[in-house]
Amino acid sequence: MEQEPKQIRVKYKLDANYREVPVTGAWGGVAAGGMIHAQIFVEHQDIPEENSASITDDGVLTEDKNDFALLRYIQVGLIMRPEVAKSLAQWLLDKVEKSQELEAQIRLKTTEE
Repeated sequence: MEQEPKQIRVKYKLDANYREVPVTGAWGGVAAGGMIHAQIFVEHQDIPEENSASITDDGVLTEDKNDFALLRYIQVGLIMRPEVAKSLAQWLLDKVEKSQELEAQIRLKTTEE
């Protein structure tokens, strides 16, 4: 006779420090103790303090190209055990798949109309 699996009730509450942050990438690695560190960032091109422009003979203003730095603002650091990272990766991949399925359905409906 098989035993019924035990159930546990899980409740979710937002921490006082909870916030939603945009993510454009992550940087990190594996620490000596095996924990995985991921620095979650959002990046954009730096806004220059000033810029130069040229005026053509026709009176058209054209901005000169300047070298701009790419800024990465670290939003949050994640530290996790490898099995948690693997579970999180799978969860994200599942959500990507569902998102792509939804996009395909929307495209299909749009082309049918």
